[in-house]
Amino acid sequence: MFYQAERRYNVKEKIEDKYEFLHPIGEGSSSEVYLVRHKELSRLFIYKQAKPFDWALRQHHHEVLVLRNLSFSGIPTLYEFFESPDSSVIVEEYIAGESLQTILLQFISQEQFFHYAVQMISIVCAMHEYPEGPILYLDFKQEHFIIRENKVHIVDFGLAIKESDGCKENVIFGTKQYSAPETITSHVATVQSDIYSLGIVLDEMREKTMFKNSTLESKTRKIIAKMTEEDVNNRLQSLSEAREIFQMMEKEQEISEDKHILSYKIAVVGSQPRIGTTFVATLLTSCLNQLHIPACYRENPQDRWIQSSSLVREKDFCGEKGRRKNFHYIPNFGPFVTCEAEKESGKSDIQVYDMGVFQENCGYEDFQFVVLVAGARPWEQQQSNLCSDVLRKQKDTILVSTMSTRREIQELSKRLGDVVYRVPLMTNPYMPERKICKLVKQIGRERHYVFSK
Repeated sequence: MFYQAERRYNVKEKIEDKYEFLHPIGEGSSSEVYLVRHKELSRLFIYKQAKPFDWALRQHHHEVLVLRNLSFSGIPTLYEFFESPDSSVIVEEYIAGESLQTILLQFISQEQFFHYAVQMISIVCAMHEYPEGPILYLDFKQEHFIIRENKVHIVDFGLAIKESDGCKENVIFGTKQYSAPETITSHVATVQSDIYSLGIVLDEMREKTMFKNSTLESKTRKIIAKMTEEDVNNRLQSLSEAREIFQMMEKEQEISEDKHILSYKIAVVGSQPRIGTTFVATLLTSCLNQLHIPACYRENPQDRWIQSSSLVREKDFCGEKGRRKNFHYIPNFGPFVTCEAEKESGKSDIQVYDMGVFQENCGYEDFQFVVLVAGARPWEQQQSNLCSDVLRKQKDTILVSTMSTRREIQELSKRLGDVVYRVPLMTNPYMPERKICKLVKQIGRERHYVFSK
């Protein structure tokens, strides 16, 4: 939604009537940025107040013109614009998520790299292919890419201009380490200037990626090298070419992984006791086997529930091989005893480790990813938040919750700033219902793990 600029002298009073100021988010050379809540809509927005300089006001005008024209996925929506002779305010969509800069504090997977890269290139490509002429972004850096629910968004369009204006002199460019040589030396910018800058960001992301396929890594290096050529005449001329190459590599990776499913180690950990950790680990193991993905449950050494449970007394239970219908497991008899199930576990592509209650420094970095069973009831949410913050800094973490209402899970999801999947309770976790298998497949698709053959 976009409202025409309000040309008033009492801008401050009008804004304070409509918005509640929550806290400052940051401050740049041209504006101050706050998180605000619309009093009637009860929605969060980004509020940008231009500093009282002519060039800062002009920058705000540029941003408004760009956001008015760009209405596609990955671009924040302009909500409204207030203006007076000496002031300018932009109110735009608040995109809650993690910046690429924060994500790259840890290594990312090959799957994440291609998933993010294709989206980043596609967003900028859409700007360059704008019908009325290419729009240049000119302010590339890691913190301007926000990842929300695995989707990439680009923010802060203060330096964005039409290419026709960029060919003139005195173009303002962003952070020097990301800027193309011709922009720094001549203060002139073209589509190729954006290609160079985006290439630098992609190269930083490549350096923090754990590639499994050396051929794909080599191809990635080559295309990024073309994007970041110092000589503009030798540089990649269009991002559409880069988009096609990255899309092909992403598909090539998916085909390869569908044929050769990775050997995952998954940690299932609970935010607190009696939260359903063992239930989720058991259910996940059974569900994967039901989907014909060999998976084996690893018992929590602190608990050893299998040996004392009624499971060992059931007639269809095979103790030596550690099987009960779709549930395959390895009982923990201690460090000096190896059972037949332990020998057979090597046949499983996925090992599901029941880690019990969350503890720091438990070696979570050794796992491909972590499933956090988070308490969503009001008195549990603070502890869930603490566990989530620690785990997500170490590993890709999938958040699930049991024994909670949909409303509680929605509130927890909002608090954690990430999707929380609801796992319904059932009487027989060894024979999962179809809806559970469907949920596991959904998580696999959204998080780019291969959970089906």
